[in-house]
Amino acid sequence: MSLITRARALLRLRETGNLAWLLGEYGVRFVIEFLIGAMIARHLGPSGFAPYALLFTLITLVIPFTDAGLNHLISRAVLTHEQTLDRILGTAAALRFLTCLLGIPVLAALAYFSGHNYPGVVAFAILAGVLNTLSCFAVLDYYFQSQLEAKRSAIARTSAIAVIAVLQGTLLLSGATGNAFLWGLCLEQPLFGIAYYVVHRVTGGLPVSRWHIDLTYGVSMLSRSVRLNVAAMFSAVSFRIPAIILASVAVRATVGLWGAASEPVELWFVLSNALAATLFPRLVASRQGGRRRFEHFLRAGFGGLSLCGLAIAAVLVIGAPIIVSLVYGPAYDDAVRAMQIYALALPFIFFRAFMSKWLVLEEHYWLSVGSQGLGAATAVVGGWVLIHHFQSASSAAVTTLVATVASSFVALALSRSGRQLLWSLVRRTAPGAPSDPSPVTVREG
Repeated sequence: MSLITRARALLRLRETGNLAWLLGEYGVRFVIEFLIGAMIARHLGPSGFAPYALLFTLITLVIPFTDAGLNHLISRAVLTHEQTLDRILGTAAALRFLTCLLGIPVLAALAYFSGHNYPGVVAFAILAGVLNTLSCFAVLDYYFQSQLEAKRSAIARTSAIAVIAVLQGTLLLSGATGNAFLWGLCLEQPLFGIAYYVVHRVTGGLPVSRWHIDLTYGVSMLSRSVRLNVAAMFSAVSFRIPAIILASVAVRATVGLWGAASEPVELWFVLSNALAATLFPRLVASRQGGRRRFEHFLRAGFGGLSLCGLAIAAVLVIGAPIIVSLVYGPAYDDAVRAMQIYALALPFIFFRAFMSKWLVLEEHYWLSVGSQGLGAATAVVGGWVLIHHFQSASSAAVTTLVATVASSFVALALSRSGRQLLWSLVRRTAPGAPSDPSPVTVREG
């Protein structure tokens, strides 16, 4: 067996193990988060669950901003060896810490705008923003991904989720009510950051004292990450603004219904991102193997993830009445239709997850911004019209579904490079056609 063949076999073995760890961790995390969330919703009822659903929306809206667009850049930087590891980690962690600080007033303002009818939510939002500064160590997750070391990320996240589950379970057993359950939401992101660092050190990683901040490299990274950060914020707006608009115009029970309807769908978002992250090193390698190989892998990646999303959507659409009735209880029966509508977005969400990796690899940063901006604009306008008029959980679901379609297929169809991608995905390569051995040229987006 040649050296190249052995290397490829080893890469496939590492990818398989990496995916196994991701799927295993995702399965455990899915069960824990779903059951804990459902038990809290059932315990509090739609009206009591509304503050919990609102704070979750606010936190997940601001997190992409604090991520600073670094999730893609760190993996790319490590894979291409554009800097030493100590400078990559130190500079990225410093940038994320800075954006976490800037996110505190943003989170407070959003909480005040949408949560003025929910006592205590504003204070918990500020607390969540302060504690979120510890998530600067989450840059290690992207380093683990680049090294196909999903085992480390999986152990870290599962440990953090277990701690939160124990906390929330204790509160449930004690019969706690009101805002007591909001503590778990505030602690999730900082616990992730701490867990990543602990695992990193236990496995022999560089201590933070040996990380170095390179200002010149930081400026370079920030200049590239700004567009990705804006795109990430637009993506968050697409998914979260409908819920915020709903909270500002609808009764508390409706907000609680939307929280229950969206949870079983959004738990699958993690899987789409995990699968795309696992495929990214292979995507980079295929790009160096010639245009034919690159296009073949693109078709396999986009098609595989889209089919995965479609299969999950079918299960949720069919099983929504059973899920709501058995897990959440009869008080949430009105959430069934919203869950079914929202589930239809999953094929586009899985497609978009792989699309984001392609955008970074091809350096189409402006297309990333424009596509997510189109989705955000659709969510804001659609939310203002539909949600203000109907004030229902289903109207929020329709708004989010349309925004997801806009940020994926519609955005690609409106751009030249996007149309080229779509054409490469649907056209057939003639059997026996020669492969172009030259690497695909990077194009500025």
